[in-house]
Amino acid sequence: MDVKAREQWRIERLEKAFRIACSILHLDEAQLRALVHSTDDRNGTLTVVWNHSNTEAQSIAWSVAWELCGEHPDKTIHRVLS
Repeated sequence: MDVKAREQWRIERLEKAFRIACSILHLDEAQLRALVHSTDDRNGTLTVVWNHSNTEAQSIAWSVAWELCGEHPDKTIHRVLS
C-alpha cells in the first residue's frame, strides 16, 4: 500500500470514529466539531484534542468508537488545547 492510500485509509477511519462518537453522544457533527479541536491516528493510537476539558462520557464514547473501528479502546489519548 503506498503512502497516499495508507493516509486515505487513516482519514476514512477517523471520519468513521467521528460519526460513531456523534451517535453515541447524541450530537450532530457540528456540535461535536465545536468540542473537538482535532483528531489524529498515529500507528493505531487515536488522539483527540479538545477545545475545553472533556467529560468521562465523552472519553468513553471515543474509546468505544475507536474499538468499533478495529483498534483497542485503550489506545485513545485525550488532550485539552492549551
